[in-house]
Amino acid sequence: MSQPLEKSEEGIHILDTLGGRCEGAFQAKNVKEIPQSQKNIKIPIHREKSKIVINNERSLHSDVRSIDGIYFAGIDGGSRGTKYALIKGTQTGIEIISVGSVETSGDAIKAIQAALIELKKHLPLGESLGGVGTTGSAGELARDMITTKAKYTSDVKVTEILAHTTWAQYMVPGVKVIMDIGGNDAKIIVINDHGIEFAMNDKCAAGAGAFIEAIAKRFEIPLDQFGPIALTSHSPARISGRCAVFGESDIIHKARAGFPTKDLLMGLAYSICRTYLSDIGKGKVLSVPIVAQGGTFLNQAIQHAFKETLQLSEEEFIIAKDRRLVVGAGALGAALLAKDAYAKGMNSSFKGFDTILSSTYHTRTLTCKHPSCDRTCHGVITLLEDDQPIAGYKSINCDFGLFEGMIEDDASKKHIETLLLERGLA
Repeated sequence: MSQPLEKSEEGIHILDTLGGRCEGAFQAKNVKEIPQSQKNIKIPIHREKSKIVINNERSLHSDVRSIDGIYFAGIDGGSRGTKYALIKGTQTGIEIISVGSVETSGDAIKAIQAALIELKKHLPLGESLGGVGTTGSAGELARDMITTKAKYTSDVKVTEILAHTTWAQYMVPGVKVIMDIGGNDAKIIVINDHGIEFAMNDKCAAGAGAFIEAIAKRFEIPLDQFGPIALTSHSPARISGRCAVFGESDIIHKARAGFPTKDLLMGLAYSICRTYLSDIGKGKVLSVPIVAQGGTFLNQAIQHAFKETLQLSEEEFIIAKDRRLVVGAGALGAALLAKDAYAKGMNSSFKGFDTILSSTYHTRTLTCKHPSCDRTCHGVITLLEDDQPIAGYKSINCDFGLFEGMIEDDASKKHIETLLLERGLA
């Protein structure tokens, strides 16, 4: 692997080990005598001798009723894309009816309604949903829009960790590690004898798909061509990966220095891999099989960087051949969990497509002052459905349970209506 040199008054310096053009390049501890390899991260991989089995059947357990012929939906509300999934229960497992994604475009409410439109299109005429699972950063918002009950229902709101784990275990029953990289965040889930261990990074885009999108846009390269071009590189540039801003500056600097585009793109793929493994993967014990999820793993260069860095085979580093199952893993996992709740006897409180799609939803920010409370809470949020409050968010340890999710009692609703009137928002 090559690594560029820089000249200064003190002489010629190899760039710092993080690959950045920064002050670190002139610190002795960071300067190496020889170019640094892209694959210098040493992470032990535990391999069991048992055969890795990929299967699409999930054993039914503790069920009190059949799911055969019943439809279930999942919605994964992400910051960049809102994913949806529709599945049908069978006697042996499930049949995937539809999986897709709509752009969130900064409007989660509109994106959730757009996802519901797609689900309605694919649900056979005359059929209804046995349950809807929601997850993601807009999972609670989606739940509050689509159902009338927050508890004891097959309309479940679940964490991203649980949703992604559920789908990975359905697809690969013996999965040990789930790696997920989306547009703006990344997570790792390790399944071991003690349960589930996980870590997330949703604070920086350096190790996420947004970094790739930004560079592809700057180089005027279609996103679907990023991988094929990068894979033609034989000498990837070493790109700073700790910060997306500095990383982009590093790429621009190297481009001006004459680095071929293919080397910069492949270098970026390795940079994302290094950042992921040294950040959220730090201290984790990795075992195979590993299942990769999230749209960023559709990029062939990212796949190559991870497999080369970790020295994994296709059988050990598993990416679903159907692209929809990679992007829609969270929505599929949420749908499976709704199915499980239904099978255990829970019923859906889904409002119905027509009701939700014909309603108007918006949020309002309020300051809460309750007559029986000596606190004043600023910045709490209420969700309105046709100008009526149906949920609240952002409270901290409220003694009255206000602004802690779906509104399920008349007293809470009346109090929020009073706050709206006082602000002239009702």
